[in-house]
Amino acid sequence: MRTLLLMRHAKSSHEDEELADHERPLEQRGRIDTPMMGKLLALRGLVPEAIISSTAVRARETAKLLIGACGFKGELELKSELYLATPKTYVQVLKAVQVDRSRIMMVGHCPGLEELLAVLTDKSRHLPTGAIAQIALKINAWKDVKLDNCGELLNLWLPRELS
Repeated sequence: MRTLLLMRHAKSSHEDEELADHERPLEQRGRIDTPMMGKLLALRGLVPEAIISSTAVRARETAKLLIGACGFKGELELKSELYLATPKTYVQVLKAVQVDRSRIMMVGHCPGLEELLAVLTDKSRHLPTGAIAQIALKINAWKDVKLDNCGELLNLWLPRELS
């Protein structure tokens, strides 16, 4: 059994219209919500053993703020292919995980994360910014993850429900 935590990047800024989408930073609400979500993971005993994030500025900032709040001790892994990725790409990244970790977090974007959640759990859920989904996968190793209903949605936490 493996645990996959999916986190949509926190609320991002649209203030500078000249910035490319990939370069948009978090806005103030995102900087407040993310540490709260990190503390939630720590309190629930769900600190990830690995965190893999999109290279987009808003996703990297989200991951770094979460790390500071939850007590994660590992290295943040950045993957450019997770920027606006499809479920197939998320699964390919998971399959390539070499180190044996039972709990991995992926920080990314919608609609890909919502589609991945639906494919893995057969449950369609909206993931607003900063949301975290906890999925139990019925696999023994990450190389075994597939685009099918092999998981169970255990929890879905939204920042607005915690504040």
